[in-house]
Amino acid sequence: MSKKAVRIQEVEKTFFTIITTVLISCLFVLPSFAAENYTIKKYIKDRGLKNARVVAPGRLKIDGTRLICGKRPTVFDPTLDDYGGAFDGFIILNPRLLKRLPRQVKIWIYSHECAHQFRGPDEATADCFAIKRGVRRGWLKEDGMKQICKFIWSAPASHMHPPGPERCAYMKRCFASVQKKK
Repeated sequence: MSKKAVRIQEVEKTFFTIITTVLISCLFVLPSFAAENYTIKKYIKDRGLKNARVVAPGRLKIDGTRLICGKRPTVFDPTLDDYGGAFDGFIILNPRLLKRLPRQVKIWIYSHECAHQFRGPDEATADCFAIKRGVRRGWLKEDGMKQICKFIWSAPASHMHPPGPERCAYMKRCFASVQKKK
């Protein structure tokens, strides 16, 4: 095969890779645009939550710590398949799963979900935001960082999250960076 033919194949392969990456990214980005008008009332109805507990912005307390995420309310969903989640405009927490976690881990989960309200869908950004927020607000110290890493350590990689040890290493760097600034 000539050098020109090889070069054409390389360009085609690169182009295919770029197009595939863009299309796969759209699978994750487009649903977030569709969710922009998804309200807390619609969420409660769609989930079939009877007597859902909704906490007004600034009224949430977790283990005695008052938490706020701007003007976003929090809905407690004991049927959620994760510890927390977020839609544009509100945060979701699973009280059934959270109750067995240490205080700093609970607050980190809330802060991580809050981060999605301000920083978008990127999970690493949300992790770091939550860690920095914890240090600045005084609820996260070295022992809490260890608890968060212990909690996240065994988490497998997913289409949204890197594996637990990678997340822990990244969050430790965030923790160290904000400690230096204090």
